Amino acid sequence: MPERLDPGRLPFSARELTAEGGPKRMSPRAPRAGQGPRPPGPAEAADPTLQVLAAIAIRRADRILVIREEDEPNRHSWVLPQGYPRRGETLADAACREAFEEVGLDVQVERLLGVYDDLGRGTPPPPVRWVTVCFLGRLVRDRAPVATREAIDSAWIDPSNVDPASMPALRPMLADLARAVRE
Repeated sequence: MPERLDPGRLPFSARELTAEGGPKRMSPRAPRAGQGPRPPGPAEAADPTLQVLAAIAIRRADRILVIREEDEPNRHSWVLPQGYPRRGETLADAACREAFEEVGLDVQVERLLGVYDDLGRGTPPPPVRWVTVCFLGRLVRDRAPVATREAIDSAWIDPSNVDPASMPALRPMLADLARAVRE
């Protein structure tokens, strides 16, 4: 006889979920008396300085598009097309919209590249905690990027040949970008 499934133990294996003729309905374990959820304490409160950016690494052959931003917080730095999601917009849609707004390119998301948490990168007080959700994308139509008010310059780079000091905003993701262009 198969072992009894304990709904409090996760994760379940596929074998356990299909034992004895099919998937089991399982309910989450109820808290024991006196152990219900508790409100977050001061150390567990949400971070009011957290800012989420949606970015897209646009791949063309073995190169990734970078732009030189005009706006803060990355004024005159080389970064990926990125920006803030709008209300009701997915992060992937926001990344594609930013690529169009910043360099006039229609792009399509291929997959999530990574999530990069950069504590304290911001300059306005109080310090801002930037979390960048970065997608890997491709051009829908192969055309040249155009300069805009937001992106004053652009370049196709090989991320495996970049000095991290020359592009500090990209430093946390350079290894992932280098792997992505080799796929």
